[in-house]
Amino acid sequence: MLLPSRFECLFRSLPDGRRVYYSRAWRGPGMLLHDAAQETELRRALRSGFRVLLLLMLLGLLLFLVPSAFHTPLPQRVGKVFALVLLALAIIVWAFLEWRSDRLLKDCPGIAERMTQRDFETCLAVRLSVGGLKLRVFVWMLLGGASLGLGLFYGLQADLLRAVPLVLFAAVQPLFVRQWLRFLKYKRTAG
Repeated sequence: MLLPSRFECLFRSLPDGRRVYYSRAWRGPGMLLHDAAQETELRRALRSGFRVLLLLMLLGLLLFLVPSAFHTPLPQRVGKVFALVLLALAIIVWAFLEWRSDRLLKDCPGIAERMTQRDFETCLAVRLSVGGLKLRVFVWMLLGGASLGLGLFYGLQADLLRAVPLVLFAAVQPLFVRQWLRFLKYKRTAG
């Protein structure tokens, strides 16, 4: 069961063959997994949680972008209600995913060795192709530019309910672009 690369790099094998799961990546210690069934169940929980959160994120983007494309703005109350419902659902799914993974790992012993940020990012860089990394940089830059332009358009119309999330989304884009460019550098130096 393959997960997205970000989650796949949270699982590592020790030199003696035992599997370790780093739930917080480089920010926390790892947990020794007991057997393959536990790892499979943990992978299944991560994959289902990722899919639900991705679906909620796409619904959130559609909530703001589709009415704009057809020039039919949602009433402000409807937009606020949809945004609050999506936010509440995302928080519930995230909390359930944390509870589920904590329950699966409750009797696992921890290990002292931590994963470094460089190891995690190198693992991600190895799993992605150069073309895929360049495509991700392009897509993030395109999304950032489009959301900034649309946010400024709504800001000039004094529609802050739509302008603020789009401008905030555009403000975060350079962080993602910088991260993908760093992965591209790791990929080029490793290969």
